[in-house]
Amino acid sequence: MSAEREATLRQLAGVGCDTEERARLERTLGRDPGFLERWFLPEEHALLAQSPDPTLVALQIYCLKEAAIKSLGSEHALSLRSVVCLPDNRGGWMLALDSRYPGYALEGLAGVEDGLGWARVLAWRVLEDETSDSVESERPDLDTSVDLSWLRPRPPVRNENSRT
Repeated sequence: MSAEREATLRQLAGVGCDTEERARLERTLGRDPGFLERWFLPEEHALLAQSPDPTLVALQIYCLKEAAIKSLGSEHALSLRSVVCLPDNRGGWMLALDSRYPGYALEGLAGVEDGLGWARVLAWRVLEDETSDSVESERPDLDTSVDLSWLRPRPPVRNENSRT
């Protein structure tokens, strides 16, 4: 499908942003060991199990989920389990809503810098196409062959103006 054709089939529905301190997530996980089990999906747990730094990956996923919910607004009453986040092969993230929320496509970026996780998500309303009744987002399958090396933590950047 051409980029022009795809643009006519999508309309920006919203933008969501989120930040979270790594230390705060670590405290939450220490107080509530079931947090990730309640809010993360099996595909996301598989990513955490593969990662050399599961907290770093959990922080990015958590920020992406929060930003995705914000991008769609309060009228949708989404929970963290309504959004699945999986890394793509380009160093970004694939996001999808569960099947109860058809007609939306999500795209997001996330990262961690200086102990602060961040995410930005664009929500697109997928408009009806003349060749089909509707277009729905599908939940992606976990590709266990995805290269996760880019999820490894980077060394902190030292600011010349900061005191140590």
